[in-house]
Amino acid sequence: MSEKIDSNILKKYEIMTKIGKGAYGVVWKARDIKSQRIVALKKVFDAFSNPTDAQRTYREVSFLKQLNHPNIIQLIDTYPAENQNDLYLIFEYMETDLHIAIRAKILQPLHRRYIIYQLFKALKYIHSSGMIHRDLKPANILLDSECKIKLADFGLARMVCTLEQDILTDYVATRWFRAPEILLGSKSYSFGVDMWSIGCMIGEMILGKALFSGTSTINQLEKIIEVLGMPTPEEIQSLGGQNQLFDKYPRNYKSNLKSILNCDDDELDLIKKLLVFDPNKRICVQDALRHPYLKEFYNPKEEITFKGQLILKLQDDKQYPVSSYRDLLYKQNLDLTKILTLVNKQKSLIQNIQSNRSDALKKNSSQQQFLNQQFAKSAFMKSNSTVNIEKSVNKTAIATLHNSNSKQAQNANESSSTQIKNKLRQICL
Repeated sequence: MSEKIDSNILKKYEIMTKIGKGAYGVVWKARDIKSQRIVALKKVFDAFSNPTDAQRTYREVSFLKQLNHPNIIQLIDTYPAENQNDLYLIFEYMETDLHIAIRAKILQPLHRRYIIYQLFKALKYIHSSGMIHRDLKPANILLDSECKIKLADFGLARMVCTLEQDILTDYVATRWFRAPEILLGSKSYSFGVDMWSIGCMIGEMILGKALFSGTSTINQLEKIIEVLGMPTPEEIQSLGGQNQLFDKYPRNYKSNLKSILNCDDDELDLIKKLLVFDPNKRICVQDALRHPYLKEFYNPKEEITFKGQLILKLQDDKQYPVSSYRDLLYKQNLDLTKILTLVNKQKSLIQNIQSNRSDALKKNSSQQQFLNQQFAKSAFMKSNSTVNIEKSVNKTAIATLHNSNSKQAQNANESSSTQIKNKLRQICL
């Protein structure tokens, strides 16, 4: 687990500072020497030391190379390590994450709302592809000083079609954000597990600490029941798994969510709809986007769905030898390099063609401009009224007034966000 960076990587990237280190690797803020772009350089330790880690690495890289959404982190490049066991991943750079912002206690209600809206948009995109993230938590929601978010860490993501026979041996997501059906060991879970996690995150943003901070699976269930109350027999049945664990709890537990969370009615209503025991009755991402809580930001044109089909060349419901994952990832990296080279050549060719075409158009344009001027003079001289001109002036005045009002509104919004942005920048330094 050495933090030493291979020489071929240092030829491409200038290391600026270390951002963080965890059990799986270390991340640096770096600069692409050629493009001068600031990036996040992640060295994944022992990415190919065993089939489970190799599959997780392969899964994340393969998924991220196919996903393209403004609120999902962009994987720019991958590089094999000299030791053939580690892996270098190059991501777009984000200044901080939601976990740090929550602990700094700087998020206002408006910014909670904006963060959740963006997260739902990202979730709609991945759910439309048939994928479940399975590891939604504040540390995996990257954040910049403008409160824009990027969803990250797809190592535990799975396609719904592969979950029916999944024995869940690789489900190691943070306990505090696990849905009840996961805690009970159900094998029939679906998109609802992600929605539950978001409910937990909204609660944490309000409280400044975890909503359900269990120390074990059993204790996690106890924490949930203490806040949400005892589920009905029908809800318990819907969870599947080892639902007899509920037998030890008294039936008179009532929900005290409202007394715990200091928030408006719309926000509380959304949280209640997310933290529903029955996965089939839990609000889906499409309905969540249309919830009154998000009406200030809701814009259907911003909702992107995945086009096509996510492809994994190695079946996701079985494990292969380490060499299979490593060799395929290395081959994909070589193929991507070839594609990028061809794309750059095509861009250069197109630019040359456009440049030549532009020169020709300039000559034609000057001639056309002269004809248009003569036509305009002729039309004006033939007109016996100035009505059309007055209408045009009025339209311009109205447009100017509208733009002025829009700018005033925009300035007001920007002013209200200045304080939060400054605080975010401070914790990002």
